[in-house]
Amino acid sequence: MPLEKIQPPADFGDRAANYAGKYKGWRHNQSTLEKAFVLLGSGVTVTPTSDNTLLISGLGPEPRQFVEIYKNLFRQIDGQQRIAFGEDENGNIRDFYIDGATFVALSRAPVVEGNLYTQLLPMVSFFIFITVWVGWIYRRKDFKTMMNDERMAIRMSMGMTGLNLLFVISMVIILSTYGNSIIFTIPAALRVALVLPDLASLVALGVVWFAVKCWKDGYWRQGRRIHYTLVALSGLFMAWFYYYWNFLGIQLD
Repeated sequence: MPLEKIQPPADFGDRAANYAGKYKGWRHNQSTLEKAFVLLGSGVTVTPTSDNTLLISGLGPEPRQFVEIYKNLFRQIDGQQRIAFGEDENGNIRDFYIDGATFVALSRAPVVEGNLYTQLLPMVSFFIFITVWVGWIYRRKDFKTMMNDERMAIRMSMGMTGLNLLFVISMVIILSTYGNSIIFTIPAALRVALVLPDLASLVALGVVWFAVKCWKDGYWRQGRRIHYTLVALSGLFMAWFYYYWNFLGIQLD
């Protein structure tokens, strides 16, 4: 039987944004490191298109386009798959359902689990961390002429950024080595690597203290003080990031 061609509603663009966002499964662990598996790409992302359809990523290897056929009900534009959305008591879109997979239900992820907080800000933070080391390479001669507190501030920032960078490098190596088996068996290397976020978060507090002090006592020129403040803020953000995703305290069990 040939697939019935569906024309997207002309006014769908007026309400398409109501469906946009990331949705994650109802059944997920919130109290251990398993929560962070969402960062590896699990869940479904809904994006409105200029064709008055929804582009759904996460249902398969390739994104799929869906067209509205009834209120909160959509069909794949080039297939038979259907999806539906559920509303809360205020009429806001909250849930995501897949036809034929009643055991799978997803809900809209919080704002802090969106791309801004899980991708963009971490990438900006690590870019700033890298500039600390690049700056030290170019200005290492100036380091010897600084006052003791200034040198300590630099050492603190290098320690904090180094621990963060080492953690990311360690996680890349561990994930590439163990792959999906890490879900079932926790390697010793991961237990060791998870000490790094704790140390980085503690040192970040010292960097924040020196950021305040560099403005109060007039360390360096203004541009360097602004950079140091950005380093401190990035360290605080990553400490919150580690806390939210259960990287702190080796929460494996």
